[in-house]
Amino acid sequence: DRCFWLRTIFRGLSACMVILAGAGISWGTDAIPVQKSGKAVSLVFDISYSMEAHDAPGGISRLNAAAIYAKALLAHFNGTKVSVVLAKGDGVVSVPLTDDYNCVETLIENLSPKLMTAAGTSLGKGIKAAVSSFPEQSSEASYILLFTDCEETDSALQSSLAESSRYGIPVIVIGFGSERESEILTGDGQTKVKTALRTSEIEKII
Repeated sequence: DRCFWLRTIFRGLSACMVILAGAGISWGTDAIPVQKSGKAVSLVFDISYSMEAHDAPGGISRLNAAAIYAKALLAHFNGTKVSVVLAKGDGVVSVPLTDDYNCVETLIENLSPKLMTAAGTSLGKGIKAAVSSFPEQSSEASYILLFTDCEETDSALQSSLAESSRYGIPVIVIGFGSERESEILTGDGQTKVKTALRTSEIEKII
């Protein structure tokens, strides 16, 4: 009769629920720690005109000093994947993540403000471009090295450092130049400005 069939159906459903519960099936999300293996580094070069001031050790330009230092670091990376970002008035990923160090060295040896037409200095946009150079689901530990004299014109560095921190990507700032002001020509070839390594300003931002 009808009652018999209803009891049979509900007993069957109950048995299915017990089996599913025993199988440990669940819905929802859970945070699972992931052990990252390998490393990836983004080299961010400030190529603004202030980096052409010749106040680095030996009387070379800040940009040349940054290139020499970066090449020395590269020799110790041992298989670490590297991307290169150029920062001026904008930030551009010039070399995506690669283990082809010859390609990276070629760009480093030819760093110049003339590689970008954007005016000003936006270190923040350089950091954001570096963050974008890392795959979202990467299993590698990511780092950003910023080579700069710490002068910026758009005050975007602080927010970009905070954004990088949220992604768990440390930023190492490597400063070049003298804290004593030097006079340089801007991109128009006529205007002269004072420039120096702004250590105290970068420390406040950090």
